[in-house]
Amino acid sequence: MTQERFSTLEECCEFATQFCLLTPKKKLEQKDNMVAMHIALARHIDELINRVCTRHDLECQWEWNYGLCWRGSAGRCNSHLCLISLFPNIVFDGANYIRDVILHELAHLTNPHHRRRFWKTNIAYLQEEGLLPEGEVTKEEEVVEDRWGGELKYHSLYLNGKLIVDRWEMGSSMVGRITDHNPLLAGNCKVSSRSLERGARAMKAIIREARDNKQLNIKFVI
Repeated sequence: MTQERFSTLEECCEFATQFCLLTPKKKLEQKDNMVAMHIALARHIDELINRVCTRHDLECQWEWNYGLCWRGSAGRCNSHLCLISLFPNIVFDGANYIRDVILHELAHLTNPHHRRRFWKTNIAYLQEEGLLPEGEVTKEEEVVEDRWGGELKYHSLYLNGKLIVDRWEMGSSMVGRITDHNPLLAGNCKVSSRSLERGARAMKAIIREARDNKQLNIKFVI
């Protein structure tokens, strides 16, 4: 297997999935291919980010960050530094999920919140990349009582009458992704949690070694 094999995000994700199913000895034999896959994966991510940034006159850098696992997050955006951090294990969840995470974080560059303006930007980016259909975005509002007797506003966004963002509180960061209501974009790891854990641990060890040996010219926070 050569780097040319990883000509698409889909091929990178498929290799990562199959890697999880290998024995420890076979995983070691795939070390060079894992490094080649990450080089190709970074290239695909660069292309997507550069395409969106050029289209919307944005500036952005990105990094892999294993620290995000402690936050239960697939990605994070620092809009002040114009820096996007991605959790490397998203490679196990599929190409469209990776695209969605990146576009979600890119939308935060100009919208460091989860208000309606953020979702409109996020939806527009997904539509431009062909991950959501064109159409009219409508909103429904619901007012509920909080535990202190006050009122909270919850909103649902619909695209062509189909729910895509559910019950996000205005001004709150405690919201779900569009993927929660879009099977096309949802993460879908095809291996058991135990195989995933072992594969992810082996991948991290290979990445660490490749980073220390200067084989990977990609920023990893491990």
